[in-house]
Amino acid sequence: MSFGKIFGDTWREYVSNWKVFTKFLLIFLLIPSVILAIFSSYSQVNLANMGLQFASGIMGILFFGLFILASVGIIYEVIKKKKGKYEYTSMFLGGKEYFWRYLGFIMLLSVIILGILIALIIPFILLLGLSNRILTAVVGGIFMIAFIVVIVYLFVRWAFTPYILINENKHLMESFSSSSRFVKGRWVKIFGYFLMFGLIVGVIEVIIFGITEAINFLISIPFEDLVRVIDEVKIYPLKIQLARNLISSISSFIINIITLPLGALFTKNLYFSLKKNNKIS
Repeated sequence: MSFGKIFGDTWREYVSNWKVFTKFLLIFLLIPSVILAIFSSYSQVNLANMGLQFASGIMGILFFGLFILASVGIIYEVIKKKKGKYEYTSMFLGGKEYFWRYLGFIMLLSVIILGILIALIIPFILLLGLSNRILTAVVGGIFMIAFIVVIVYLFVRWAFTPYILINENKHLMESFSSSSRFVKGRWVKIFGYFLMFGLIVGVIEVIIFGITEAINFLISIPFEDLVRVIDEVKIYPLKIQLARNLISSISSFIINIITLPLGALFTKNLYFSLKKNNKIS
């Protein structure tokens, strides 16, 4: 199936169910992010208040957990119903059911990425003692390119892991293996599809981010004389800091209600399209 057909199906499914996605993410992302923005604003303005710092940190952890729940809930719903009307209650129950396994997937990926980064950084650190700065810069660039290439390769290789985990109800490591076998021989094609999708979504994110930064800049101009700079970070008066954080929270929410469902739907459609021609075992 062509990219155009898969993306077209994805868009139609999204348009048909955007209200459900919005309601679901409103509860599990926007409301918590607004609360987090309030705590963060007070903690940023009162850096010496350790109680606020601690509360802000706890809220950040809770928000991360809700983000994981929302992400896997959407994946669960689009996988289980494939095409049809989605329900936010079902998303919540699915997210709750697969929360720990999906969190394990995210944590394992993070450990692998960190391990690769450390493995590449250690030789580079050893080379810092070289007197030839140009050679050091070239070697550093090579290590950075190598890191990016490896991460992209693994991303494509394991992209379908959560979908196999839920659709086949397999264990995490089995899902990793199945995803690797599924992608084998078609890595370039799948990478191309994800790249084109990423470019489309990336344009949307850049536009929303640009608008957000412009608004924050405009509301901050009259208060530049009141800004404190701590460790090269600008700290605005509380009301302005709160406004900036709330605007950023709303901006992130808008991005999420577009990218999270679209990403899940696109990957699901690509998964089932390729699955017709490839038996996963």
